Amino acid sequence: MESGQLACTDGADKSLSLGAPEVDEALRGGMSEQGLYELDADYTSGASLRGFGLALLTRILRKQAENGQRDEAILWVMTHRHFREFGGLYAPGLMRLGLPVHRIVHVLVRKDQQVLWALEEGLRARAFSAVIGEADDVGFRETQRLQLAGQNGRTPCFLMRTGPSAGASAASARWRIEPQQSLPARYDTRRPGQPVWQVGLEKIRRGRPGRWKLGWDNETDRFHMAAAMAHRQSHASPAKTASGQIVPFADKVRRPARRM
Repeated sequence: MESGQLACTDGADKSLSLGAPEVDEALRGGMSEQGLYELDADYTSGASLRGFGLALLTRILRKQAENGQRDEAILWVMTHRHFREFGGLYAPGLMRLGLPVHRIVHVLVRKDQQVLWALEEGLRARAFSAVIGEADDVGFRETQRLQLAGQNGRTPCFLMRTGPSAGASAASARWRIEPQQSLPARYDTRRPGQPVWQVGLEKIRRGRPGRWKLGWDNETDRFHMAAAMAHRQSHASPAKTASGQIVPFADKVRRPARRM
C-alpha cells in the first residue's frame, strides 16, 4: 500500500495512513478510523498536545472528504479548567489548518466525568465525523466504554490528557506527545515554521510501539519525518531580490501605479 492511501483492513474497519512510512509500518498500515485513541502529554505541554490532536483531526477529515464518507459535525468537549489553563479553540488558527470551523461543536462542562459522558453520547449518536475530549481523571472502565462506543458508532474518538503516564486503558493506541523546536519558516528563518513533535507510540493493539520526531505539512495535510522535511526545505530555492534578500514570490509582483 502506498503511503497516504486508505485501505480496508476488513469489511468495516479502515486504516488511515499518517503519511510517514515509518509510522504507518509500526501501525500496520495506519490508524483505525474508529474507536478510542489517547493523546497524553506533560502538563506544561498542553498546547503542543492540542496541536498534535488538531493535526490528526485534519488528516482524518481530509481522507473522509476524499472518500466521500462524511460531512458531519465535530464534537469537542473540555472542562472549564482546561479552558482556563490552555485556552479555547482559536478560530483563525483552525481555519489556517483547513478545519471547517462551522462544523465544530465546542462544549464546556464542569467535570471530567461530564466530558466522558458527552463523548460517549456523541459516539453513540453516529452524528459526528469525530469526537474529541480533554479530561484527566479517566479510569480503565471509562476507556472501555469509549472504545466500544467508537467501534459500534464507527467514529474516531481522541481523548487528550495532561499529566503523568496513565495506567491501564482499553484504547486502540496511546500516544505520548512532547514539543520540539519548529522548523524554520521557508522565507523568514526568524519566525516559526512547520510544527514538530517527539511522538511516542506507547501502546498499540495491532502494531509495535516506537518513537519518532514528526513534522506536520500544512500544504498536504500529512505527517513527515522531521529530518526529511528539514532536508527538503534546505534544498528549496525561494525567490530573491536584486540585493539577495529572500522574499515570497507574491511579494515580487509589482502593483500598478496609483492614479492621483
